[in-house]
Amino acid sequence: MATNISTEQTLTKKVWNLATTLSGQGIGYTDYVTQLTYLLFLKMDAENEELFEEASSIPERLSLA
Repeated sequence: MATNISTEQTLTKKVWNLATTLSGQGIGYTDYVTQLTYLLFLKMDAENEELFEEASSIPERLSLA
């Protein structure tokens, strides 16, 4: 359970750091929420591929890999 809390706290800190960076660049709240959501989606997709050996949710034609 402690590992899960630690992971949540780490993720929360990273998200707020990204939000602060985007906000400092003059990007509005709705814009950076959209960007953070997209970054989290990409991170979750990559972790699903690595940890669970699942296929990516990103269509091949749009993938950078």
